Amino acid sequence: MEITSFVLGVCTVIVIAMVVGTFVNYMSVKQLKEHLDTLDRDIHTEVQILNQNLESESTNLINYVDNLNNNNQDSMNEIYRYIDSRFDKMENKFSKELVSSGEVKKALDEINHLRNRLNEFITTYQNQ
Repeated sequence: MEITSFVLGVCTVIVIAMVVGTFVNYMSVKQLKEHLDTLDRDIHTEVQILNQNLESESTNLINYVDNLNNNNQDSMNEIYRYIDSRFDKMENKFSKELVSSGEVKKALDEINHLRNRLNEFITTYQNQ
């Protein structure tokens, strides 16, 4: 009977140790699961914040590029206006000079006509 009591005592101690071990493992697994859930929520929150920051920075960069493009277009338009103005002034100056070159052409035609008449006179004088 003592052996039976001893064996039953040892079995009881083993069963109690197994129950306590199982309970400790269960609590440990439960705590780790809660910790993993917390980490998952934190990571998800951080990813959302990063996505919002990325969208915000993307919008800021798009606006910056649009502003640069607008400034570039304004500068190019200003350059075109300046070049066009200078070209118009130069064109007016040349057109004024072309009028005077028309007079030069008229004078050259007269000179050519006089030269032809002189050549005819010389040819006629030499033939006589």
